[in-house]
Amino acid sequence: MIGEWQGIVRASDLQMTAVVHYEGPSCLSLGDWYGGGSRNNLWPDREFIETNIGTLIVVHQIQNEEGEYVIQFMGYGLPQGPLAARMGLPE
Repeated sequence: MIGEWQGIVRASDLQMTAVVHYEGPSCLSLGDWYGGGSRNNLWPDREFIETNIGTLIVVHQIQNEEGEYVIQFMGYGLPQGPLAARMGLPE
């Protein structure tokens, strides 16, 4: 099952609007998830970021012509919260 979740990703006092694409769990995998979003300033330069949808690894950040930062990330481990619910996993 391939799907999409749209919402707000929060990490302590930070947040961004994001779209997450996921491949649901199967007998061979717990599911992969990745996505991107935008915000007005850089996301912290840390290897792993704990958020309301699970642990993120920031893959790429650029500033677009409008001054927003566009952030690409991939999920690490099991999703949590609203993304887990959307994927049919325990929250």
